[in-house]
Amino acid sequence: MIQEFMTPTSIEEAVVLKKTRSGSLYFGGGTEINHAGSSKKSDCVISLEKLGLNSVEQNGNQLILGASVTLQELIDAPLVPVTLQKAARHIYSRNVRNMATLGGNIGANRSDSALIPCLIALSADLDTAEDGRISVEDYISGNKQSLILSVIVPKQKGSCVVKKVSKSSASSAIITVAVRIDGSWGNINGAVLAVGGIGSQIMRLWSVEDGLKSGSIKNRDELQLAVSNVVAPQTDVLGSVSYKKYICGVTVADCVDECMEVAL
Repeated sequence: MIQEFMTPTSIEEAVVLKKTRSGSLYFGGGTEINHAGSSKKSDCVISLEKLGLNSVEQNGNQLILGASVTLQELIDAPLVPVTLQKAARHIYSRNVRNMATLGGNIGANRSDSALIPCLIALSADLDTAEDGRISVEDYISGNKQSLILSVIVPKQKGSCVVKKVSKSSASSAIITVAVRIDGSWGNINGAVLAVGGIGSQIMRLWSVEDGLKSGSIKNRDELQLAVSNVVAPQTDVLGSVSYKKYICGVTVADCVDECMEVAL
């Protein structure tokens, strides 16, 4: 239960409060704090509401998204890439999307996040209060806790596709996948494959990316097999190891196919 709710009026004040209040958490929309399925629990939270982190701006070839932009605002903003909007829609409840924030989704660092794989595929960076500019991938892999101020999405070559596999729109994701491909079979110049729901964190499939770019993975069947071989899921209520390996390979291959179709 939240017992202290602090409302700083500057970024500097928020950072000081976080350092001086042991166990405190930054509070965006609050959807990931103290609920049964979350690891983020605290009785002391620091609201980001008054810090002015809710803008959506185009700056040259970069889109700057404030950390307090809600997921529904992402969907409604015409500047936001369609792929990122689709990833936000994977959060099925509009009530949750109206509350949950972009920065909060990243900071929660859930393995089944729909947004984090997409942001990795888009090569997005974060502007943070303590660590400066850092890639989304480095932030989550390093379990960073620094205050996220904005998300920077550069214009990228190629096409990006996201998918969520679940038993229903309201159920937890079995896997989430985001793929960006620049090129076609036999001529792939760039590839980013990110998968959620497989381990404790979002997984980047580096070896598969290298195989696509080098040409050693030459078709869909080889891609599906390569993905299935590299992921190491655990059996749980959502599915067995063999099922998750299979469905991950199929879904990544589907995303790659769609990327190449868009490029035609």
